[in-house]
Amino acid sequence: MLCPLALVQKPLEGFFDKDDLQWVSRRLQVGTNMAEEVSDAYVPADRFHEFYHGECLRSQTMFYMAKKEATPAGSLKRPQDNSFLTQETYHCSYGPQDNRSSVPEALTHKQPSQGSRVSETARGESRKRGCLSQLAASRLYLYPDVMRLSIRHPDHTDAKGNPVHGCGVDAKGVKHLHGPALSQTMKDWVRTSLLNGSTTQQILKQHAKSAMPRIDSNTADRDCFLNSQDICNIAQKLAQLTWKLHDNEAQSVRLFYQQHSESVFMYQEERSAQPQPAATQPAAANSEPGVAQADDSAKPAGDCQVQQLQKFVMGWMTPFMKDNLLKHGNNNIILLDATFGTNHMKMPLYTGLVID
Repeated sequence: MLCPLALVQKPLEGFFDKDDLQWVSRRLQVGTNMAEEVSDAYVPADRFHEFYHGECLRSQTMFYMAKKEATPAGSLKRPQDNSFLTQETYHCSYGPQDNRSSVPEALTHKQPSQGSRVSETARGESRKRGCLSQLAASRLYLYPDVMRLSIRHPDHTDAKGNPVHGCGVDAKGVKHLHGPALSQTMKDWVRTSLLNGSTTQQILKQHAKSAMPRIDSNTADRDCFLNSQDICNIAQKLAQLTWKLHDNEAQSVRLFYQQHSESVFMYQEERSAQPQPAATQPAAANSEPGVAQADDSAKPAGDCQVQQLQKFVMGWMTPFMKDNLLKHGNNNIILLDATFGTNHMKMPLYTGLVID
């Protein structure tokens, strides 16, 4: 066996993947009568993260750490070339479990118990397709600066040898969320149902009646696996049509205020703070010679006039809200709730509540 130092490869700077390395195959015993092919390559230990990200981009997936082992330095009396200090085993996020054949609870007659947490598998949102691809990174005991990379099932196949994800996979045989996006016909149907006032549960229940026969007859496609997240995404885009009036957020809010000024009781746009130097007094024309005049540069910085920062404020109250405030809030308790970080700009949201 060659010394690992002679096998260390140094690919170009930046991310690199399996195709950029030369691999050596070997047989690994995984059971009593079973052996799998494993490919090994050696790279500098400080470049493993570049390989990790490059391999994720190549295979269009992410690898999660399934196991980590460590051997303390100096603990082995007779270390071998394949002895390691640390060894991390990563599994493809599309495996190794296979949940493609399971039908989501949303399309069955089962009703989850109240207050129970529903897993992604039960909702039909699991991405597990039985991918057996594994990646092991071993930092060698005798050569701490060398990392041995070991790959099993590099083509991301399942137990039958079929590829389960990536660009070369035909989406026809892929279940549920692993297929293409919803068709335009299904999106239009959901949008119409939302405009008619249907709730998410009502839409899912009505959709299940037409989807179950197709699932039972093995003619299902992506439209048969509509879930609550799909409906939420369509509802969010539908809601944007009512308030997003311009691509620029500040201009969009300004236009919204102009169109609904009757329901806005306070509106203040944000202003940036601009420091302004204070006005200086002109020197006296009849100053006596030999008398030193005051130097304006010696004044403290506090003499500069600083414009106050004006924050964005918008108060919203519809006629219905105003009537309830006068009806239930007069001579009664008014509750004020303050919530921070409800949007990406981290603006506080204040909500007034009255008890009816």
